[in-house]
Amino acid sequence: MAYKSSGILGLVLVFVSLIVIQLCLALYKKLKDRNSSINGLLNITRELVRYGDFVDKSQHFVINLKEIVPYTICAIYTFEEKCSLEETFEYVYPIAYSAPPSIDIGELSFKISNRSITYNTVLEGKTYMSKDIKKDKKVKISGKLEKCVNAGIFAPVLIDDEVAGLIMIGGGSDLLKFMDKGMEDVINILSNQFALAIENDMIYRKIKNEAEVDDLTGLYNRGVLKSETQEYIKTGIPFSLVMIDIDDFKQINDRFGHLIGDEVLRNISKIIKMSIRKTDTAFRYGGEEIIILFKNLKKDDAFVISERIRKSIENSCIVASGAYVRVTISGGVSSYPDDGNTISELIGRADDVLYKN
Repeated sequence: MAYKSSGILGLVLVFVSLIVIQLCLALYKKLKDRNSSINGLLNITRELVRYGDFVDKSQHFVINLKEIVPYTICAIYTFEEKCSLEETFEYVYPIAYSAPPSIDIGELSFKISNRSITYNTVLEGKTYMSKDIKKDKKVKISGKLEKCVNAGIFAPVLIDDEVAGLIMIGGGSDLLKFMDKGMEDVINILSNQFALAIENDMIYRKIKNEAEVDDLTGLYNRGVLKSETQEYIKTGIPFSLVMIDIDDFKQINDRFGHLIGDEVLRNISKIIKMSIRKTDTAFRYGGEEIIILFKNLKKDDAFVISERIRKSIENSCIVASGAYVRVTISGGVSSYPDDGNTISELIGRADDVLYKN
């Protein structure tokens, strides 16, 4: 009887030992994953400090994020200036993104209307993880994204408890495994880090605006255009340029007067500023000529944003001093270095390929 009891006790001890070993291995793996994530977080933090330009910070953030999160698509949005204007400006574009070649910036536009299911989920201010995005009632994707995204992470970027942006991550089985590891706190840390980058950029832009902005339109002046493009070309940074011209602007001035003409310029400039990304820059180039610079954006993506701007202006109606004025614009797109090596060449190329509405 004693031998039998000892045998049972031995089996119990072996069984308990196996359980302990399994738990230790699971804990070791979890700590190893956590350590890897911490190292990735430190690398992202170094990059955010290293790069002064907000565009560069954003792009390196997306690139380095893949060391931590196995994504297929990652896009970063800012919309702190648009949150009160969602009825007029329903979409924002990512300031930085990584996606398969079949996905362009238009496919990644994010709807900020109150009618948007995903936007309302983001406004709750908490990271939301969807393990089956196609069946999820709290988020919605469409178009080509449906073919390459099964799971998604939506991490709001908060500034003073207000949603100022979004880190959107999409992927497949690898992302699902990441989500199963309980890494929500890692995502929250990343979101907080990027919030600091946005705040620093807001301070920088406020200082810059005070000295370098056109009084009438609120756009940057030609001096800033010259200095920014010279810097891009000097450092070999690719960019796209869009030149916009207001159709029949002289006739508007002749018919309604210059005060109405000024109001038209202000209204168009406002639509442009609200339509472009935080990392893009708009300039008043001449009387009714406006130029937009899209840093590190290919020509096709710049055209997508510009075409939406054209449609927004076409659908707007300016009311000033009892006058109703409808305005259309024409524009042309060029890119460095494909279409020229100087700002004059690029503007000339954009002027040559003006597209009509």
